[in-house]
Amino acid sequence: MAFDWVSPHSMAFLAELQENPDDIKQLTLQFIAQMESKNLVVPDFEETFKWLNTSEKLSFKTNLSKKLCIMDFFTYCCINCMHVLPDLYALEKQFSIQDGVVVLGVHSAKFNNEKLHTNILSAVLRYDICHAVVNDPNAIIWNQMSIQCWPTFVIISPEGKVLLYLVGEGHRDVLLKFVDIALEYYKGKDCISNHDIPIKLARHSLISEVLQFPGKLAVSPTGNEITIADTGHHRIIVVTKNGIITHTIGTGQPGLRNGSFDIVQFNSPQGLVWNKQCIYVADTENHALRKINLETYEVSMISGTGVQGNDKDGGKDACKQEISSPWDVLIGPAPGTDVTCTDENCLYIAMAGTHQIWCYFLEDGPWLKKSSQKQHVCLRFAGSGNEENRNNSYPHKAAFAQPSGFTLATVKEQKVLYIADSESSSVRKVDVKTGVVTACVGGELDPTNLFAYGDVDGKGVVAKLQHPLAVAYNPKDGLVYVADSYNHKLKVIDPVSLICTTLAGTGHAGYKDGSFASAEFNEPGDICFNSSSSTLYVADTNNHKIRIVDLEKKTVSTLLILAGDEIDSMMINDEKPAQGGSTYKVLVNSNRSQVNECESVKRNLLNDVEISIELELGSLHYTDDVDSKWQVTFMDPNTSNWISYVNGDIKKLHSVVTCVAPNRKGDILCKVELLLYVCNPDNTCLMKSFIIIQPVAHGNDESSEKILLKQEIGA
Repeated sequence: MAFDWVSPHSMAFLAELQENPDDIKQLTLQFIAQMESKNLVVPDFEETFKWLNTSEKLSFKTNLSKKLCIMDFFTYCCINCMHVLPDLYALEKQFSIQDGVVVLGVHSAKFNNEKLHTNILSAVLRYDICHAVVNDPNAIIWNQMSIQCWPTFVIISPEGKVLLYLVGEGHRDVLLKFVDIALEYYKGKDCISNHDIPIKLARHSLISEVLQFPGKLAVSPTGNEITIADTGHHRIIVVTKNGIITHTIGTGQPGLRNGSFDIVQFNSPQGLVWNKQCIYVADTENHALRKINLETYEVSMISGTGVQGNDKDGGKDACKQEISSPWDVLIGPAPGTDVTCTDENCLYIAMAGTHQIWCYFLEDGPWLKKSSQKQHVCLRFAGSGNEENRNNSYPHKAAFAQPSGFTLATVKEQKVLYIADSESSSVRKVDVKTGVVTACVGGELDPTNLFAYGDVDGKGVVAKLQHPLAVAYNPKDGLVYVADSYNHKLKVIDPVSLICTTLAGTGHAGYKDGSFASAEFNEPGDICFNSSSSTLYVADTNNHKIRIVDLEKKTVSTLLILAGDEIDSMMINDEKPAQGGSTYKVLVNSNRSQVNECESVKRNLLNDVEISIELELGSLHYTDDVDSKWQVTFMDPNTSNWISYVNGDIKKLHSVVTCVAPNRKGDILCKVELLLYVCNPDNTCLMKSFIIIQPVAHGNDESSEKILLKQEIGA
């Protein structure tokens, strides 16, 4: 029997419930009886399907028998699918597997990149999904059960019969009440079992990193600090450009709490923007905008109620205005202003949850058609709220598809917002003065087709992207740079010719530093420039790293990030400039590790200086499939500028690394940083960080450092 009638039948039932809410139990039991009489048996999972969060495959004929199952058909890029995850968390909190209720995620991909098992694993970890998930890459179950859209919940009886389809968002109350009534009904029929199923959460194998799924970035006005949305850790961190953490903002646990940096809580924060001594945050899963004050060390909420809203117009003040999944923020002149306006009185918001662009007024300011808005008002600027790739001269009639990042540029005497419209796989643009929305690159002419994606360099609509998440304008060269997330590439757009070309990345998910042609990324989520506009920082989300793109040298490297409280040992030898050399022994153990200085090594020829680092692991061993890192930088004491020279993997070391020192006479500082991923004999994995800072005396411009990293004992 076909499944295509189930959805409309379910919708009729929901309409009846809405009309007669007091009769929910009677109507639910009648509906269950009707559906059971249809004898519509759910198709079982094929043997070839791969599973996540389980130690073995699941089947309705065996371990899922006598369980009331809720199937969640989702694709991990979909903002609507993210919105229903709290509904499933609430369900799992109220009903356990032992109670007889099992939640099953069925991942049916939209994009090619989402079909890959490893990418789904990253999403499961990123969204903290704690139920079993099966990968249905070819939409076999999707088609068998006539599923039409994401998300869709399907409730299956303990006897394997289809009961109810819940399509889209907003069904939490019905879901919880239906499951409660159905569970009582089937327990009365002795159809429920309290047996366990083989859940094995993937998060238990997640290696601890300094960052976890970093989302968005922002560089300070001076260019000396970088703010990172450490999304997976539900916190914001501020680091110096040489990677030392100066501020950790948030407890690391998801929640909504204002106050001092040590007690404040975020929930999967994304977009960031600096404004003098403040940082504004798109606190995505709290559906709120937050303000970080770096002078008072306090965090406050400036808009949003903390609960997802469905208002598509706005206009309320501050925290009276409900919003939905803000994904990025930037500051600029208010809509309606001329290109000559330099005011920064408006906070623009990429409102992914309602597929719109909104504005929050930091000060009183102008508005479209020569009207005005008051301070703290938050309202829609562009987008109807329909999920489409629709351009229009009237901003409220245009439509976006999950806008996820934007940048402000001046092109052809116009102030323009360039928008990474992720679900339409395109970059769009909005004229700040008029609100006119036009195409840039990617997507398709049909505004309803959100499947026009690919990896093609070209002009305008000929060019193809795959779920871009960020754009950044470089005033130095007048180009727009794109984080083409699912193509694992960085691309660049000429805003005049509308030609889009690949800048860096092989197109395959991976982690590799090097030249633009050989470098690898894994779903980069953001890009931003420093003040010099020659260095581009990339949030390499699934690699848990921040990458540095040097546009002049055409290379990609990794920013080594170390926090003071996460460094096992720091050796600063500020009294003994090394004129010949120094040797340090790094002793690594499960508890607090240490760095010991040994006797000086023999003097090298001429003015070369050798700094020797000996690693001793003892009973520890390297973590499989994770690269331990080293980095060597130099600092000119006169300018306090760190200049990075070399870095690489510990396991791939040459015996001697020669680094040419900065071109100056006199002492310099040499900093060696080590980031080690090691495991105990019982395979408990740890991260160990070490910093050694050694002054080095030089006599001429041809001096060099030889950093000798010896193979460790017991590795």
